[in-house]
Amino acid sequence: MPYLPLCVLIGVNAAFAVATSTDIAYLWFGKVPEGVSQTVYLHEGACSISWASGLASLLLVLLFRRNGVARESVFGRILGYLLVVQTTLLAVSVYMRLYYQIGDFGFTVRRIQAAEAILLGVAGLVVLVLYMATNGTFWKHDRICLGTMLLMLIAFFSYSPARLAGNLNLIYVNSHPHWNFALNDFKIGRFDENENLSFAEYAYNKAVADGRVL
Repeated sequence: MPYLPLCVLIGVNAAFAVATSTDIAYLWFGKVPEGVSQTVYLHEGACSISWASGLASLLLVLLFRRNGVARESVFGRILGYLLVVQTTLLAVSVYMRLYYQIGDFGFTVRRIQAAEAILLGVAGLVVLVLYMATNGTFWKHDRICLGTMLLMLIAFFSYSPARLAGNLNLIYVNSHPHWNFALNDFKIGRFDENENLSFAEYAYNKAVADGRVL
């Protein structure tokens, strides 16, 4: 196996190992070191992790194509699968960040979209593993996975994130009394009153009851 692709896989795995171990220590077990805001750590970083995971997946697609150099050695294949495992762990970290955000502040359009993106990403990882395990072509072997992703996309577009966010907030708001929905949230696009009139009415009545609307 050429040294350059091998060094790339080693370097990317090492970088991911730092991020993965940090998240497991700080996020999964809640052991944020002194001087670091746990709220900031929990609620930020998801975007950069998502981009890193996507780029790692593209790297694996390139190195594990039919004549890809990563297929030429056992060590290269091990490094490839190790990167898939670390990408999966980082996806779990993104999910946990999203879970904590929703637990603290409720559902929004962006958070629903992020959750849907995570589900698609998981399906994509399954396709990636099958791609790596076969001969570098997945059209023949992975039609079920791709069909599943297509059905997921159809479902997402059939039930809009704005409508889903409003309905979920109505379902869980009684068990999360600390959620505070402002009417301004509708103006800046966190919610869409046209997609969910029931939730818009709830937010308005709550604002009136709290004296935030005269």
